[in-house]
Amino acid sequence: MKVTRLRLAAGALLCAVLAGALPVGAIPWLHSADEPSGRRLLAEGVTSISLPIVGRNYLNPAHRMSRFGVGVPAIDATAVSLSALGRLNAGWYLDWTARAAPSRPGGVTFAQLINLRDDGTSALSDASLAATVEANPGTLWLVGNEPDSPLQNNVNPEQYARAYHDLYRQIKAADPTAIVSAGGIVQPTPLRLKYLDLILQEYARLYGTQMPVDVWNIHIYILREEKTGWGAFYPPGVADEDGDALAIPYEIEDHIDIAIFRDMVVQFRQWMATNGYRECPLILTEFGVILPWDYFAPDLDDEEAKREAGYARVLAFMDASVDYLLASTDPAIGCPYDSNRLVQRWAWFALVGSWGGWLYEPDTGEMSVFGQRYAELAATQPEMINLMPVSLVAAAPAAQPGVETTLLATIVNNGEMPTTVPVVVRVYDGDPDGGGAQIGEARHAAPLDGGAGMIIVSVPWTPSEAKEYALYVRVDPLDSIHETDEDDNTLAASVSVTVTHPAMLPIVIASASS
Repeated sequence: MKVTRLRLAAGALLCAVLAGALPVGAIPWLHSADEPSGRRLLAEGVTSISLPIVGRNYLNPAHRMSRFGVGVPAIDATAVSLSALGRLNAGWYLDWTARAAPSRPGGVTFAQLINLRDDGTSALSDASLAATVEANPGTLWLVGNEPDSPLQNNVNPEQYARAYHDLYRQIKAADPTAIVSAGGIVQPTPLRLKYLDLILQEYARLYGTQMPVDVWNIHIYILREEKTGWGAFYPPGVADEDGDALAIPYEIEDHIDIAIFRDMVVQFRQWMATNGYRECPLILTEFGVILPWDYFAPDLDDEEAKREAGYARVLAFMDASVDYLLASTDPAIGCPYDSNRLVQRWAWFALVGSWGGWLYEPDTGEMSVFGQRYAELAATQPEMINLMPVSLVAAAPAAQPGVETTLLATIVNNGEMPTTVPVVVRVYDGDPDGGGAQIGEARHAAPLDGGAGMIIVSVPWTPSEAKEYALYVRVDPLDSIHETDEDDNTLAASVSVTVTHPAMLPIVIASASS
């Protein structure tokens, strides 16, 4: 077995992964008195297209690809049910709620989301949060939905820093294996990166430390930025002069510009690396086409021709964006334990709706041409699993000899598909290939999603003396899971154990005076 050596401070977890939103009726320009103008054809020379023909059975319910997700708005009034997720070959979904018992048709993963009020308080009570967290161990939690949008959570940087701090602590207290993400911004533009910079600054000011984030998630919608009008407005708490200087007035045609999409991904990954979060996975919890498809063929009068041209442009954007997400890597800013990929998972918006790229027809329940294409893109991915340990730390800030502590091991699956059998993790004092003694074993029964899906497992440990221990963690020690790489299953980590002396307070003896 190949051993990856990693030196970690006890209590410092590496970033963990999985899994905001733009729910039905929340498209920004629809809430404006001004409808977008300046419609024009995006691509010159496109005269006709052929809609996709699904020539083989791409719609295999058992083919669940972890990197592909779906945003699911309210579907109570449609002919579509959650079972439709299986035909899309998607591995996970979100519906912008937190649920103690979410539906998981076909074993699909559910991402939890805590909405915030515009004063920064949680829309979920403390009791409900604790119960939901405890009922869903190891789940991804998204703290807020578009806190930068006046039409969504609308929280200023200081309010968000306080809310995130409190909710992070509450979630981790109820479940140390939970995976927590900051709320997804509308789009990673300079204006909204300024908003995130202010959040990080406020967190450091308030709590004297870097904001702990297990995974970052963002949305990518290419929308006009202006104080009023249509699109994405200025974020709350950002000075107007900063908005005026940084806002980008995107046009309608920019909404499906793949070059801008790519630039946004790179810009956010660079921002993550600059701020010390390079090792965090990145998830697009929303992307797609939310402007109506006919906006992209405004010069055509014939309805059939307009539909054909509009659909073609939406499909072309889906193809190009997904291809980019699947292939984009960068050795300087990509996720180091996911082959330096820039993005680990993504969720197309949306399952149903009236926007440009809906995956199912709400009235008939039939899969749309966009759904067929998304299912095909997912189904053509290789069926691979690869497990890799990425961190081993002591849960206690300072491990002490003779005192039981908890070792937390973070395991990643950087393949494309979830595991189907329990994942076994063993921890050793010393190299297991050189006579190291086994400390303990943990078993994770639920599927471990691919796409850099992560679990955090715990093993109790009582160190015998104060020293720096060379501990090892090995995943799948019995080789019961077929992996693409069997040589990256072992990780070495240093954990320091020290003697902590209790503080000696002075004893003051006062004498009574006469």
